[in-house]
Amino acid sequence: MSFSVASLLDRCCGPESPCYCAGAERDKQPPETSPALVETYPRDPVSLVEAWWLTRLDGDADATAAYCSDDVEWMLPAWSTPLQGIGAVSREGFAKPAPPVTPDNLLTPFRVEAAAGGRSGTAVVIRDVRVKLGHAVFVVRQEWMVTGVGSRTPKIARMSVTKLAN
Repeated sequence: MSFSVASLLDRCCGPESPCYCAGAERDKQPPETSPALVETYPRDPVSLVEAWWLTRLDGDADATAAYCSDDVEWMLPAWSTPLQGIGAVSREGFAKPAPPVTPDNLLTPFRVEAAAGGRSGTAVVIRDVRVKLGHAVFVVRQEWMVTGVGSRTPKIARMSVTKLAN
C-alpha cells in the first residue's frame, strides 16, 4: 500500500483542519519545494507526529524521513547508543513498516507533554502503548521531540521508546 504525501496529509488533516489544502496542487512538486505542500505541512507537533506515523505504517522511508531533521536521533531500550543522522535512521530504522497499534494496545493517544527543556519552539509528543514480544507484554512510552514548533516546517529531532512496566 502506498500513499502520496497529499493523501497522508488528508488522512491527518481533514477539510476542517487549518493545515488542509484541497486540490491537485499538492502532488505537483516534492514537499520541500511545493508552496501548496508547505501550506499543508502539519505545523502543530501532534499532527506532525501523526503524519510521520502514517508514513511509518506504510513503510515509506523517504516520506518518513521528510518529517525528520537531518541530525535526528532514535533510541530504543535494547540499544546502547542511538541511531544518529537521517541516513542511518532511514536505512536502519525506517526500512520496514512499523507494526500497527491496535485500539486495545493504545493506552494514551498522541499528546504534547511539554516544551522540551522549557525551550521555545520545541515540544515533546508522547503516547503510551502495550507491546507484546513473544509471550512477554510491556508498557512503553513512545516519545518524539519536535523542533521548529511555530515555523512552517517543524521537524522530529529525536525519537525514543522507554519501557515503563511489564
